[in-house]
Amino acid sequence: MASIAILCHELDQAIWPRRDGNGYNCPYLIGQMVFNLIQRGHDVEIVHGLKAKNPDPDLAILHVDLTRVPEDYLAYAAGFRNCLNRKIADISKTVISGALLAGRPDWNGPVIVKSNLNCHAGGESAKNARRKGSAPEVRAFPEYAVFNSIQDVPEELTSDASLVIDCFMPEREGDMYAIRHWVFCGDQGHCNRFISPKMIIKGANVVRKDPCAVPEQLHEIRKSLGFDYGKFDFVMHGDDVYLLDANKTPGSPPLLTAGDKAGVSRLVDGFEAMMHRPQKDSTHG
Repeated sequence: MASIAILCHELDQAIWPRRDGNGYNCPYLIGQMVFNLIQRGHDVEIVHGLKAKNPDPDLAILHVDLTRVPEDYLAYAAGFRNCLNRKIADISKTVISGALLAGRPDWNGPVIVKSNLNCHAGGESAKNARRKGSAPEVRAFPEYAVFNSIQDVPEELTSDASLVIDCFMPEREGDMYAIRHWVFCGDQGHCNRFISPKMIIKGANVVRKDPCAVPEQLHEIRKSLGFDYGKFDFVMHGDDVYLLDANKTPGSPPLLTAGDKAGVSRLVDGFEAMMHRPQKDSTHG
């Protein structure tokens, strides 16, 4: 049995009992992994804030649902001798995206407008709602917006610093659109290509899901960004890989299929394997 700490923000709601007393609610994939870890006999502590009951667990993971992790949480995570994702400070689109229009001045095709913050600023908005007293207002841009060209984007969007503009470059399959998702933990994971008739691909409009390989270039990008655990959304055009989004606190499917449960089990295998990687001295002990 190992001791594990999930380091969350003090205002995160990672796992909580259902009101009807029938189990637990959890919006995050890490919650499904926690249930699996407990079934395997591990001792798991969900830490809210900067004070773990066990200051020296066998493995910790920084799981703060904010686009930019506060410095005090980064410093706290750095003090654990074995902590996953401890170096990921910023996953904003301006840092992550490989399709930014700003990097392609010669692009004359369609563009997509997005929130610069992860998941439409969902983590920031949720914490502001739970925070007592006043809090900085977060500009939430709830939906993606696609335009035929940058000339068609309204000025109020192009001038909004909370938004980013990407080149819209989905994969195509006939008249269908495609995107790829890679979910990983350590040396385990799964990657799928999702096909939809809609330009903006969501779970409800996916008509087919095919397993696919992870390109070597994406492994290199993951290493450079410091991800031990997370989810990458990307597309491929020929041999070129374009990372569109990177999430260090991916959500959980609302209803787990048998395949989803097997995928979670494999991710936990990867999680367990990282308990045995080289460690450093803890500053919390």
